[in-house]
Amino acid sequence: GLAMYFVTLEDEELMAIADRLDLDDMRALALNYLGTSRVLSGDRGGLADLERAVAIAVQGNLPESVEAFVNLGACLVELGELARGFARQAEGRQAAERFGIAGWLRHLRVEQVLEYYWRGRWDSALRHADEFIAESETGSRHYMESVCRLARGRIRLARGDLSAALEDAEKQLVFARMATDPQLVNSALAFRARVALVAEGSDQADAYARELLAMLMEQAELHGVAEWSADLAAVLVVLGRGSDLRELAASKAASTLWLEAAAAFAGSDFEQAADRYAEIGSLPDEAFARLRAAERLLAVGARTEGGAQLKRALAFFRQVGAG
Repeated sequence: GLAMYFVTLEDEELMAIADRLDLDDMRALALNYLGTSRVLSGDRGGLADLERAVAIAVQGNLPESVEAFVNLGACLVELGELARGFARQAEGRQAAERFGIAGWLRHLRVEQVLEYYWRGRWDSALRHADEFIAESETGSRHYMESVCRLARGRIRLARGDLSAALEDAEKQLVFARMATDPQLVNSALAFRARVALVAEGSDQADAYARELLAMLMEQAELHGVAEWSADLAAVLVVLGRGSDLRELAASKAASTLWLEAAAAFAGSDFEQAADRYAEIGSLPDEAFARLRAAERLLAVGARTEGGAQLKRALAFFRQVGAG
């Protein structure tokens, strides 16, 4: 009962009360909320709060450890530290299984779909996404269905299955608009624009990109940058409007590796974007940027440099069945 009562208080108040009463579960809860809100507002110091929340909950063998792992993992992914984020999510899955917390276990299994996508394990990503989407469609709709459609749709698009990718993009957007969560809507609009560019033409892509940019300008804090920035950058470069994303990035106080990579791509600095995506650990985004870098280098006669970029890009796409 205490937790339900105290979560309505400010995080700092919650922390003070937990310290006074020496309640580890309350302390972990407070640090979890405080750390997450700090990271999402651009303060990386929140990671230390989240690490403390995890440490306290693990030491006390508390079920609060699961949500702490979930939030720490999500924040690390959002900041562009994929390897660290995936490791924390794996620990969260183990804890959720041990404590029998089915809801968080389901959530973390969908996070793994994105992990498989970013790490180039596309057949695993598809298998898990297919299962989850089928469950969500036949049972009660789950908001993580949107994430599965994003990963599956991107793989379908890369493998040239346009009609299937379009179906995922359209259903993802309908679902996200119903859920009204900015994080879901941002990624759904970005991916819908990317599919439109290939399947329907630049006018359609431009309409979705404009809608997304208008929404992003109004958001005090950017939501789900890890899930929309690469798609939006890819669309805006083709539309000749990469400066829109660079201006957006410059207008926001908090930047992340994802935003830096997308801004570099939007400015047609494809090699820098590829290096940033490599640093993040997003293999498909790195390969796509290297492909664009190769195209540009080869077009100006830089055969050695262009050939090297092309070789690296094609190695990845062949490995994931998109070559």
